Amino acid sequence: QGRSLSPLESRLPRPRPEAMGPLTLHFNVFQADATCEDRRTLVVQDPSSVTVRSLKVQLFSSEVQEQKAVRFISGGRVLDDDAALAACALQNEEAFVHVSISASVSPGSSSRTLTSAGTGNGDTAKSCADDSSSHEETRAGKAFFLGTVFLAGYGAMLHVGYLKRLQMSMHTSQLLFILAAVWVYLFLCHFLPAAYQVLAPCAANLGRAAMSGGAASENDDRSLSSS
Repeated sequence: QGRSLSPLESRLPRPRPEAMGPLTLHFNVFQADATCEDRRTLVVQDPSSVTVRSLKVQLFSSEVQEQKAVRFISGGRVLDDDAALAACALQNEEAFVHVSISASVSPGSSSRTLTSAGTGNGDTAKSCADDSSSHEETRAGKAFFLGTVFLAGYGAMLHVGYLKRLQMSMHTSQLLFILAAVWVYLFLCHFLPAAYQVLAPCAANLGRAAMSGGAASENDDRSLSSS
């Protein structure tokens, strides 16, 4: 522990990364001038012999020729260009890599950590993520609205059938009872969870707005009292 290497030990080759099997990489590409993200998938047969730089040249040759900043981000850090994939601590057999492409950058900066890589690429990735989350919220809202309309129409039909139950035969009454049970199941197991998922963020936003408004009014009162 703490001893220096002998001249013979210093000449010994460093151990190579352990052999890995084929690695499937899923790339989420973010570009500053792109309206949406690009998704690509690549299978690397020998991760120990393929470096990050070679993958950049293979997948983004035009961007590399234009000297744009191409960064591979995985696990919260920027992957080193000279590192082999087997030495990048990626998940076995399958890994997800975020690719940030922006204007040209000084050499060597692609090996920095994610926190020191610059805020421009992080803001671009964050804005794309915000756009995708907003699209998901919009789709969830539309699905919730259509489900509400469906359950309302379903319930109205059941109500009409309940009013005419005395005129129905036994088999029709049994069918009405089954349909009512299905409506209760849809309402309890699907509608209520979806309603909570859609309305909970709205309630949280209203609560934060009320708290910020209260804090602002309190600051105003303090400023008036101090003056």
